[in-house]
Amino acid sequence: MENFIFCNIIERKQVDEEIIFESDNFIVFTDKYRKTSCGSICLIVSKKHIQNIFYINNGDELLNIQRKIGLAMQKHTIAKE
Repeated sequence: MENFIFCNIIERKQVDEEIIFESDNFIVFTDKYRKTSCGSICLIVSKKHIQNIFYINNGDELLNIQRKIGLAMQKHTIAKE
């Protein structure tokens, strides 16, 4: 699966991505192709290949990451107003 874009980002073969958070199990980066009025959209990607979200074993970690990223983005957006 070396042509899979998320694998290339995780393995740092695609260096033009803005990685904003990383843990042992997940990586978070901005989607440079999609923007909102508040800024970039963040993608949270599992470092392990899974069929879909229902197969994630570490859901608590995923929710904690979502919360951290959401709060940071909210703070950043409010600070710019």
